[in-house]
Amino acid sequence: MIVPTQLSPLDITPILNSIQRTGRLLTVEEGTVSLGWGSEVLSLVAEGIPPANRFVGRRLGARDLPIPTSRPLEDAVLPSVQNIIDAVMQLAAAR
Repeated sequence: MIVPTQLSPLDITPILNSIQRTGRLLTVEEGTVSLGWGSEVLSLVAEGIPPANRFVGRRLGARDLPIPTSRPLEDAVLPSVQNIIDAVMQLAAAR
């Protein structure tokens, strides 16, 4: 797990090093999946990793809706712990 402490400029070196070992990348964010931070990270990684080193990547984030201020509705829109576990398991099984 890599938790960037600085979003801009983003040093993708630790992420690239991790992908070299695992071949996988899951980005998780509270923002929406479309046009989100995870999309940018995957794009930077795709540009920075050598073509011979294939990897499986996936974005996980809020549903493409406005984030509600009501806690029950927010819980329905944001990724849950179970969503994260499911995404990790799917990536682990991917070839």
